[in-house]
Amino acid sequence: MPDSPRAGFFKKPDFQRLDLQRLSISMKHFVVRPRSGMGWTLTLMFLGLIALGLWPVIGWFNQPRLWLGLPWIAVWTYLIVLGCWLVMLIANRWLKASSHDD
Repeated sequence: MPDSPRAGFFKKPDFQRLDLQRLSISMKHFVVRPRSGMGWTLTLMFLGLIALGLWPVIGWFNQPRLWLGLPWIAVWTYLIVLGCWLVMLIANRWLKASSHDD
């Protein structure tokens, strides 16, 4: 049975061979924070858009009124989606200009 293809599948792993110190160093950072002013600006813009989609703000627009035939909540949803698109467009332009991967 040791020469069969499944012999390696049933072997117990050798945990002593793992380099735990190397693993702990490579997996140290759980959150990556922005390092530049533009990065912080983009982060705040995204957090602002998230805040605009939370319940207290949604409650202001959840009214039985129409604007161009659409309920206010639908218009607000379209504005949040448009805002996300604009922030991602700005982020791609800024990060493309400051990228050092080229």
